[in-house]
Amino acid sequence: MELVAIGSPSGLHAEQGIAAARRGLHVLSEKPLDITVERADALIAEASRAVVKLGVFFQDRCKPDMLCVKNAMDSGALGRSILADARVKWYRPPEYYAKSRWRGTWALDGGGALINQAVHTLDLMLWIFGDVTSVQAMCKTSLHAIEAEDTLTALLDFASGALGACRRPRPPFRAIHAGWNLPARKGP
Repeated sequence: MELVAIGSPSGLHAEQGIAAARRGLHVLSEKPLDITVERADALIAEASRAVVKLGVFFQDRCKPDMLCVKNAMDSGALGRSILADARVKWYRPPEYYAKSRWRGTWALDGGGALINQAVHTLDLMLWIFGDVTSVQAMCKTSLHAIEAEDTLTALLDFASGALGACRRPRPPFRAIHAGWNLPARKGP
């Protein structure tokens, strides 16, 4: 065996990754590396000490459309980036959390909407638009009976000068817009 792929609850990733690295195994972890910076840093340090490769599953970077956008941005074909807008449009039903002992908990998930779901969209934004110099964000637990947030909006200021917005989720909701009652939406 040369590689370990970690897909356990998020709060166990560093512990399991460190154990694998100490055995000389390369580590590919589900996102995030762990739920605290300290534990993620410990895993990174151990992988470096053991001279093994460490990676995170960010499979969206391999999608042909995303590769096309990344190449167009890198080549300058799209010009200077000014605004990035990303929304995570899927909704997690209550069963998603209720049937799990770790999802939506601080101890094993490390959060909710951002760390577990919107992280893929945020990763794409960082990969395509580069480093962020400042962030403003608000989050709430609005839809589910969980410890962590399930609704989030963030404004990002990229070093490139672009501004970005990232939002999660698009739940089934009743919206009041321009005085009209709109029917509840279900799903993405």
